[in-house]
Amino acid sequence: EAGWLCRSLREISISKIALGREAVGSLVSILRNCKQLSSLSLPDCNLSNSGATLLSSALASPLASSLTLLNLENNSLTHQGATALGPSLRLLSQLTCLDLSSNDIGELGLETLFPPSLSSLRLNHVHSADGLPLFGEHLCALSALKRLDLGSSPILPEFLAKFAPNTALASLDLSGWSVQQPKLTETLADIFGRSSSVSRLCLKNSGLRADDVRGLETVLRNSTEALTDLDLGGNLLGKGGAAKLTAILKSCRRLATFDLSQNKIGVNGAASLGPVLPHLSALSQLQIGGNDLGHKGLDKLAVALSRCRYLGHLDLSLNRLRDQGASRLAEVLQECRVLQNLGLSANEIGPEGMQQLGEGLAEREREVGKG
Repeated sequence: EAGWLCRSLREISISKIALGREAVGSLVSILRNCKQLSSLSLPDCNLSNSGATLLSSALASPLASSLTLLNLENNSLTHQGATALGPSLRLLSQLTCLDLSSNDIGELGLETLFPPSLSSLRLNHVHSADGLPLFGEHLCALSALKRLDLGSSPILPEFLAKFAPNTALASLDLSGWSVQQPKLTETLADIFGRSSSVSRLCLKNSGLRADDVRGLETVLRNSTEALTDLDLGGNLLGKGGAAKLTAILKSCRRLATFDLSQNKIGVNGAASLGPVLPHLSALSQLQIGGNDLGHKGLDKLAVALSRCRYLGHLDLSLNRLRDQGASRLAEVLQECRVLQNLGLSANEIGPEGMQQLGEGLAEREREVGKG
């Protein structure tokens, strides 16, 4: 019966449990009986190189034709563990998603790891002292790659520039990269220029300032029609950056998810952003928390928000909103008919304001019920 259960398993997920050698050995025994397993997720399990070596023996067979996702994030792997995994990974003909974030695999490890079937590769917080000079060349073999996450990784822009034209690339996460790095803007403009299908760009916590928006406009020049997800949270744009962003946003007709949180755009930034939002006809998620809006800033956005008819998620956390702002928001909510998620944490709304919000939501529900 246990053998039959293993054979029918589709997914195994174990996290934040230190798997010693004996535990990994037991897991390997289970995996060898799994004929239909498609997802194996082992983040934060402290596998280390010895565990990776044991695991590699189970990956080759019988998982070679079934496994599509492998997550080994934060497992103390070095190039030795990566080298042990490499031959087995290349036998996984159906593997499309690989996560090796927060490991120390280095250049030697990267040489062995990437099966050509990959469409999603996550290497956030990968440690390396050499800047991974051959990284771009390794990527060249991944012609099916659609998602590439390199958040806070030490890869130098000139090495990423070796990335060959890849028309499949749709999502690029460079959160934590400093936009002030030499050649980064030129490298991104080259990648985006050769891949007009990129629909998601994440530059969260990248030190982006108002003066850097011109470079961002250059990067996105050929991708605004395809862009559906833009994450600029945790930067230093301020009111000037918000004003300069409007030129980019007006061209992003398909933008569905926009994160501008933690940028301190203030009232003036909201005044610049407000007239642009109705142009984003596909907008469904908007995160503008941590921007010191106050009730005056919210008032600048109110009419625009009420015209975003597909807006389902709105985050206004940490914006110094009080009862006056809640009152204005209650009016907006009556027009936002599809809104399902509203974030208001870390504001200063009192009982009166909460009552007004409740009444606004109740009125919306009555109107929706009539329609």
